[in-house]
Amino acid sequence: MKRLALRARIIIALVILALGATVAVGLVTANFLRQTPQVSTAPEMQQALTSALALATRDYESRKDRLSEIESRLAEDNALAARVSHGDQSAIRSLLGPNTSLAVAIESIGSGAPLTKPGVERISGDQN
Repeated sequence: MKRLALRARIIIALVILALGATVAVGLVTANFLRQTPQVSTAPEMQQALTSALALATRDYESRKDRLSEIESRLAEDNALAARVSHGDQSAIRSLLGPNTSLAVAIESIGSGAPLTKPGVERISGDQN
């Protein structure tokens, strides 16, 4: 029986080492993922999160539409764009509108009733 060349033996050894390391990392990762807690939320918490996401989405869309409108006005009127870029207060007010408030609006979401249960019901791996 003929022995393999040194080059072939080195290549085979490197492939075996690479496969071994890959399998070891895969097993450690799978074990870590199995032991990571999974959070389950109460229905009230889920509804609050859904409402908050809907409110944030609506706010984002209205701001995006307003900024698109401002962008188109600035693109159409070069003189206004130049005045705004130089910090002219009256130009900025005319662009934003006279009744524009820079205050943050607060909107209540949900019924306002307190949660009857804790927000997080269970974490996987709990012994209950």
